[in-house]
Parts: sequence; structure tokens; C-alpha cells
Amino acid sequence: MSVLAQLFSKGQQGRAAGTPVAPRIPLPASLLAALGPGSNAPAWAQALANLRAPHADLGQALTHLVQHLRAQGGRDGATRATAGLERVLARFASMGDLDGPGLAERVAGGGVLLEARLAQAAVAKAAGKGPNLSQLLDLKAELLRVLAELPRGEARDSVRRSLVAIEEQQLHNVARAEHGEAPLLVVPIPDGEAWTTAWIQRRDDDGEGGDREDEGSSRLTIGIDFSALGAIRADLTLRPESLWIRLSVARPEVLEALERGLPNLVAALERDGRPTHLQVVLADAQTLAAPAPVVDGQLDVSA
Repeated sequence: MSVLAQLFSKGQQGRAAGTPVAPRIPLPASLLAALGPGSNAPAWAQALANLRAPHADLGQALTHLVQHLRAQGGRDGATRATAGLERVLARFASMGDLDGPGLAERVAGGGVLLEARLAQAAVAKAAGKGPNLSQLLDLKAELLRVLAELPRGEARDSVRRSLVAIEEQQLHNVARAEHGEAPLLVVPIPDGEAWTTAWIQRRDDDGEGGDREDEGSSRLTIGIDFSALGAIRADLTLRPESLWIRLSVARPEVLEALERGLPNLVAALERDGRPTHLQVVLADAQTLAAPAPVVDGQLDVSA
């Protein structure tokens, strides 16, 4: 079963059982530090301001970090302290395609859900079913460890920028939850010798919008920007009897290539017997970008 089918089936199972299936919104340390009195801004907004950094992209931050570590050699004690981080990044690089189990593994270990995973592990451990936390693969956990071990210098600054990119997304998700929006997860994806960022957002339709055709459907949006292909966005709607996909791309040559392969792609998607409707369109940068949280008038988080 593909990871897409797994994500959708989990949504269907949760709805049938009457239980919530969306991941719990993690509260990063920077948010907890902002929960004190004396501020009129929402705690997430204050924490985001406390990061004192412009909008950070995880893929770009990791690219700079990897380039710096390669150039660093053994200076500043970087080799010993970052050995574990390099193993984690190598693991992410070997996780396979976006349409495989590697995507689910990236989502779990990409750092945005670290605190939620630790909380779940603590509950499981209290019930006598706790996992071995030393085997937990998580990018943010490894970045935090490296940050604590590295001396001041460029290597440590590069690590901090990657952490800022993750915590920024965590805080944005707190803002989304405050306004009733679905969380958005970001995961690092290899892009040749560099890294890029994929973003994923899932929403379930409970029929409250008045469209009976969409009642009981699940919506999944995935976006990514590869250097060789440009930005690509996939909007998928899984209805009880059919799958609808809208692929939006930035480059005309990518659009033409996808249109040529459309019949084969639809045939592959219909192997499980579900009718698939696939549309490919050219889109602008704003359409292809990850949706920003609602701006509440106190802090613009749209970068």
C-alpha cells in the first residue's frame, strides 16, 4: 500500500471510529518560554518574534549546514559532535521516493512532531509499552543535541538556523490550530547535492460545508520545489468512490511532460479499482507556495 493510501485509510478509519486522527500540535520550547504574563500578543506570536530570524526554509538551511560541515573538516570540534547528525541526514537521503513508505518516515522524523512523539512515547511507557527512545529517529532531536555540544562558531550557527526553520513551522501550526486550520508538516527531501522542503497538509470534510458530494472525503495537499523541475503542487481529494488529483506546476516543459504521460499515470493510479480523475495545470508562484497561517493583525507570519 502506498503512503498516500495509508494516509487516506487512516483518515477513513479514524472517522469511522469517531476518534480524532490529526496529529497533536506540538509545543516547542520557544513557545513554552513565551507563556508568561505581560504580553498582549498570542503566545505563539510572541515565541515566533523571539526567534529573531527572518523566514527560514528547512531545505535551504540544511543545504547550508551540510555545505558548511563538508568545508569545516575537523575544525571547531565539528566532526565528533556532528557525526550523529550526518548519520540522520544520510538516513533521510536513503528513505526512497515521496510515494513510498519513506514519506511517512520523513514526516515522523522531520522534527515538527518531535514533542508530540515524545509525549506519545511517555504515555506508552507509563502503560508498560514504551519504545526505546534512544532509537528515535528525529532531525530536531539530533540538531538540539549537536547545538548543545558544538562550541560557538559558524558550525553552531548553521545548526541553529536549521532548528529555527523547524520551530518556525511548529509555531505556525499553533497559529493554524488557534484559527481552526489543519496543521502543515514540512519534511527535508534530497535535491541532488542539496536539500529542498516538501510540505504536506491533510483535511477531512465532515459535510458541514453543505456539499454532499464531498461529505466523507479526505483532502491531501503536497508541495515541493525541485531545482530541476521547479515548484510542483498536488491537490488530492479522496471521495468514497473516486480519487481526484490536480497537479499544478511552474514550468511549461514540466506541464508538457506530465500531459504526455497522463494516460499511464491514470492507469497506475486506478490499479486498486478506484476511478481517478487527473488534471495538470500551469500555476503561478503564489498558488504553488505553502499556505501561510492566518494573520491576526499583531504579527505577519507569511514571510
